[in-house]
Amino acid sequence: MSSFRSIRPSSSSHNTNHPDDNNPLSPSVQSEASNSSLPQSSSVVDSSVSVGKGRKRKAPQSVSQNACTNCKRARAKCDGSEGVACTRCISRNVADQCNYELHLKTAKEELIRKIRNLEIANQELVSSIREKDRWIENVVNLVVNKGHGGEDPELLKPSGQTYQDLVRALHHPPLDRGVALRHDSGSSLDSVQYGSDVNMDSDDESSFRWTSVTTDESRIHHLMALYFSWVHPVHMLFSERHFMGSYRNKNKIYCTNSLINAICALGCCYEEDEQGNNAASKRMGERFAQQVLCETKNETQMTPVSAVTYAILFLVELSSGKGASAYTHLRLAVESLRKISVGNWSAEAFEITSFGIHTLNTAWAAFTYQKPAAPISPHSNVFIKVSHNKSDAYWKSYRFPKDSGKDPITGHAIETAKEFTQLSQVIFQTIRVWCGSKGKVSAQTLLRLYRQFTSWKAALPEHLAILEFSADSAPQALPHVFSLHIQYYVAICQLFVPLLECKEFSAAAMDHIRGVCVSSAHQGLELCQRYRYLFSNRYQPPMQAFCLLHLSDLILRQGKQGVEATILFCFEMLSESLPGFPMVGPMQAMFCESVLSCGYKLPANVEKLMDGRTWQSYSREDKLECCQRLTYAQPVDMLVERLDPDIAQVFEDEWHEHIENHGGNRDAPDDMSIFDDDESEPTASKASSTKSSTSSRRHVKRNSGDQRAMDLRLMMNP
Repeated sequence: MSSFRSIRPSSSSHNTNHPDDNNPLSPSVQSEASNSSLPQSSSVVDSSVSVGKGRKRKAPQSVSQNACTNCKRARAKCDGSEGVACTRCISRNVADQCNYELHLKTAKEELIRKIRNLEIANQELVSSIREKDRWIENVVNLVVNKGHGGEDPELLKPSGQTYQDLVRALHHPPLDRGVALRHDSGSSLDSVQYGSDVNMDSDDESSFRWTSVTTDESRIHHLMALYFSWVHPVHMLFSERHFMGSYRNKNKIYCTNSLINAICALGCCYEEDEQGNNAASKRMGERFAQQVLCETKNETQMTPVSAVTYAILFLVELSSGKGASAYTHLRLAVESLRKISVGNWSAEAFEITSFGIHTLNTAWAAFTYQKPAAPISPHSNVFIKVSHNKSDAYWKSYRFPKDSGKDPITGHAIETAKEFTQLSQVIFQTIRVWCGSKGKVSAQTLLRLYRQFTSWKAALPEHLAILEFSADSAPQALPHVFSLHIQYYVAICQLFVPLLECKEFSAAAMDHIRGVCVSSAHQGLELCQRYRYLFSNRYQPPMQAFCLLHLSDLILRQGKQGVEATILFCFEMLSESLPGFPMVGPMQAMFCESVLSCGYKLPANVEKLMDGRTWQSYSREDKLECCQRLTYAQPVDMLVERLDPDIAQVFEDEWHEHIENHGGNRDAPDDMSIFDDDESEPTASKASSTKSSTSSRRHVKRNSGDQRAMDLRLMMNP
């Protein structure tokens, strides 16, 4: 029992202070013995029981098969699970450290199980491919024997019948595993419609999905319809006909999961509800873009579809205000075109993709004043293998799912894409002249480029040249045709603006050069206003905001009338497109700096037009990220250094010769003006018309560019 007693003091202190402690009959000792007798006896009993039956640990009611790391180290039972802390960690206040690691044995078994499943699926896929190859051979033999040589099975499908009806007629191929028609020779999808009420799925199993971001097929169709209405006719990066064939039949020749995600991501920029809210669309657009990045990282080799995907991804990130980082995607798309394998792609589809990507690359180089990477020859023949009489010649003004019932109109999409490419070829030569590294810029070179621009416009087909629409004909207007002409006027301005900084020209020559620039800017802004009136600036292609800025900036710096109206008009137009295109914010800030530097005041409601932000809130990094430069304006101080020292003396003679070839009068000292492009004679032979016709044109005297241009306030009321 001595082991249960208190530790006694030393013997000296004991003998001095407690003389009665050694006496067992002492009252204090007796009291301690009586008080401790009961617990001591119970302790002895418990000890004997423990020794007899062994020690028992209290285990939790539910035990997890995969214990947390803390319980594993303590060799304790664990009742937690992934995401839920166990009781032991909670009781020790270390619930935040309750982590679960996959057991190596479990991971190995799961990996083996997946490998076996993949091997089985691979065997089934190989068998399916062999069956489909045999079926395709039967189709080809049937076509040849029936006398339909050269026609696509799609063209043999009678109107109103499904793919299954066609398949049953073609010796019953394996329907249970889907039908994948080859589109190397093209297909006919004559009534392509979009919207939630249109079933764009093929007869494949319903488990197949083009994207994992959402399972709502109607939402995917809606986003794709927005893309094909407002982006595809301007930036035709792929053949819509071939793409739709792969999409319907769920094959991946012209369509892949990453391409669908990229299209939907850009479609989210145009999506909003009836009240104009687009917060949910922004979040979904980010998810689509992230999915594209994840899928492209897993691609082992570049294909034409990969190049298209990267080009669209460039537009997606550019729209979000990340133009500098987005350019890597565009450059990857352009440079890959030289060495990728065409594979099963038709020559028509690849030609559309090649010219579409290079045209986009040239447009971006023109707005950022840099030489485009991996260019093609500006003298290449355009669309020599592309047929114009296809289903993607139709267009529909689509904004909401209810618009799917509208009747499509003739869209001339292929023709417009061809004209975009031919215009970009002249723009590329302009970039090479101003941003090249060899030689000086001469008057002959500039006027040669100007003649190429005017000749291009004069050669436009009538249905692409007319932009005047009445109230009855307004439904026939096409937004991509307006965008084509707007880009033309921007190119004219960019060609001549550096000359305005040259101090060697005479006053008369400078006035007429300024007149050409200001007149082109006014005509371009008038088209921007018509676009806004007919379609809304909310539904403009991403790069049209750059066109608006360049045209407005020229009026700001060189105009003498309607400058304040132009400033307000530019801010209002940019404000309309800001909800879908965050890149507009830094561009508004750049325009604010230009307005103030030119001595004008900002509109009173400028912060409201900038969605509540001030222009000072945008940093230099924001501007650089937007367009790779701190300003959108041309670096005229650098470009003017490239001018030939003798350009002032030579330019006037060249200009007079150009005027004579277009019906002007060299003898009149003040007649250095030229006729508007729609009144100019495209060839020198037409300039040799009779003297009476020349004089009848000449009596319509042209004033200076500022005087003959339409006042912007009048043009804002179409």
